[in-house]
Amino acid sequence: MLQTYILLLFLIVDVISDTTTQLPIRLHQGKNTTIDNANFTFWCTGDCENVDNSQPHSDRLSLQGGTLLMGGGTDTDDGFKEMIKWSGNGKFLVLRASGTDAYNPYIRGLGNTVSVTTLLTKQRAAAYDERVLDVVRDADAIFFAGGDQYVYLTEWANTPLNEVIQHAITNRRVPVGGTSAGCDIQGGAIYTAANDTVESAEALKDPYNFRVTVQNHSFINHPGALLARMIIDTHFITRDRMGRLVTFVARLWQQDTQASRPVYALGIDEQTAIAIDGVGMGKMLMQGKSGGRAFVLTPSHGEQLRHGVRKFIDIYIASSRNHTGSMPCVGPHFPCTFFNIASIAGGCLLVSTVFPWLYPCDRCRGV
Repeated sequence: MLQTYILLLFLIVDVISDTTTQLPIRLHQGKNTTIDNANFTFWCTGDCENVDNSQPHSDRLSLQGGTLLMGGGTDTDDGFKEMIKWSGNGKFLVLRASGTDAYNPYIRGLGNTVSVTTLLTKQRAAAYDERVLDVVRDADAIFFAGGDQYVYLTEWANTPLNEVIQHAITNRRVPVGGTSAGCDIQGGAIYTAANDTVESAEALKDPYNFRVTVQNHSFINHPGALLARMIIDTHFITRDRMGRLVTFVARLWQQDTQASRPVYALGIDEQTAIAIDGVGMGKMLMQGKSGGRAFVLTPSHGEQLRHGVRKFIDIYIASSRNHTGSMPCVGPHFPCTFFNIASIAGGCLLVSTVFPWLYPCDRCRGV
């Protein structure tokens, strides 16, 4: 019987018209501003003057770095407050490829910022547009909104936009965050959703289902190799994604060419955020009473997977739900204790009744 042992932790823890020449975006101080053209839409609220990188950041702010991982659904207020603090109350940028500027008034209402800008890209050409790149160069915090991670990867990855984002993170210590798909793209490995989403039942039936599209390289790299060996999934309990995340991490284990280094998977539920500061100290934040649920999985060893294998993972579970506090386990080291075994059998994820709120053992999926 083929199997891979997994350890799992439940963590406590003024509108201006566009021009044909690509000049820097020069806006009017104290005015809310919108720009809309074929490549992008730009909304700015607050002090929106001269978004052209004309003032060196080192003369304006001392940025702290930091990473915010948010599980989707209702946003976690305290997570944005952390990013505002890390940004030195500077210029907050939301990047997205669909949606509206709804984040602008929301984030402005959570703390003092110079401005909040939403930049919506409409096609891959936007990632080569100097006006877009200047906005990113001027940002003091970058947040990836939810949407479709496959669109983000096909339109942003391996472009000048990707490069200026990485430069901001690495060289200017700009804090970065994201929710839902915008969180998923932050791991060292990424579930791309290239063939649409996969449900847990499908993934458990066959770890090589055509919808199980796992990319074993990153879109961005965090300082200190944070998240370098981790794949992330969101809406975790709300959309029943334990089964598919187990499958993702098993696939990564099989693809791994450095088996001596552990691979991790992080599942974050809605109304939950993990805030990791610039020195790597993390904590869990929650919105309302139903937030505060996250999980980490790591394989200990594995055997060859193949199409149709329906028993390939055993997992361990530890700790409890709905707890806000220190989170030491999402980082370069993983000093955690695990216990309590569960398994996949017949395409079902069966979990101990110690955690009946998670997956009741009589709830068999994928048979």
